Amino acid sequence: MADWPNRDWSVLASFPQARYLEFGWGDADFYQTPEPTSGMTIAAIFWPTPTVMEVVPWRQGIASGLEDSETVALHVTDAELQAIAKSIDDAFVQPISATGIGYETASGRALFYHANGKFHLFRMCNRWTIERLLLAGCSVHPSLVMTATQSITAAKRCESAVTPQPAPQ
Repeated sequence: MADWPNRDWSVLASFPQARYLEFGWGDADFYQTPEPTSGMTIAAIFWPTPTVMEVVPWRQGIASGLEDSETVALHVTDAELQAIAKSIDDAFVQPISATGIGYETASGRALFYHANGKFHLFRMCNRWTIERLLLAGCSVHPSLVMTATQSITAAKRCESAVTPQPAPQ
């Protein structure tokens, strides 16, 4: 969080012990329910539904807490970080307010916040993520991404394109 461009951003105050924050965007009913129903799934896919932002605090590196998940670290410029931070802030309904629903993690309480936009088949969470990759300078096509696997693949391609390669010997 030390790198977050706006140190006075109100969301940061809710996570004083966090070193990092993880952001997610999704259907309000489905995302906040521990055991979503098939009806929630159908509604989220086929009808434009309200959305929330999920904010998860992390005390250590995110990858160390997700051994069973795949993470990709992207190196971004200061300008790219500013653009990503602004887009995340813009995703929150202003003034920023929590939904009252959250859950405990090893690093503190994760919270959901009211978000802008509607969730549906052509505007899912993975597309939201890919739009942040565009701001990070990645060459991606958000309209072609629907799955988490496609998002991870795009992030890996982006990182390999910007990671400095060792000079030939």
